[in-house]
Amino acid sequence: MRNLLTLAASTLLASAIAASAATLDFAAEAAGNERGVADGTTLSISGLDVTFTATGGSAYFDDVSGGRDGGLGVCTTLTASAQCNPSSDDNISANEAVFLTFANSGFIDSGLFRDADHYLFNGFFEYSLNGGADWLTAAVVNGLFNFNSAFTEAGLGFRSIGYQFYVTELGSSNGAGIDIDPVPLPAGVVLLGTGIAAFGVWSRKNKRKAA
Repeated sequence: MRNLLTLAASTLLASAIAASAATLDFAAEAAGNERGVADGTTLSISGLDVTFTATGGSAYFDDVSGGRDGGLGVCTTLTASAQCNPSSDDNISANEAVFLTFANSGFIDSGLFRDADHYLFNGFFEYSLNGGADWLTAAVVNGLFNFNSAFTEAGLGFRSIGYQFYVTELGSSNGAGIDIDPVPLPAGVVLLGTGIAAFGVWSRKNKRKAA
């Protein structure tokens, strides 16, 4: 019985703190459906709800160009059909930033980025892990940047520091993606306690029957 209780407690604890990994593929989101979205738009990508906002324009999903993927950018002016005008103004460029927020806190592992011509990006941008309160500089080589499982509580922000770029994919270099805790820790503790109490009641009932 003790072993069963221990196993149950371990399982409940694991479920309470387990993270839901998702690779956010913005190129796939744009495929066949290139468009801009209004601030506050929430989309489900790889099973993860992501809310988009932007400064300097609107978050924009740019489709393939010249056979090369695009991704997430910013468009200053959208047409009535949510297309970018002019069409070349759909990446993250000077004075523009795009923000992604999630329902819960989590970790960001890696990313794939492309330049204005949709080739793998080589250059610099800034990113924020706390909703734009602080910014860090990223040096991107051959399109890849490793965030080293950086913790984000208020969402991710990306902005230009002179280079034009798209956020093509997050979680691309190692497949780990974004790890978001689906159950806030206090709720997880309550869940664990409830499970242990239930097993305790069940154990006492069985002991009475045996007696």
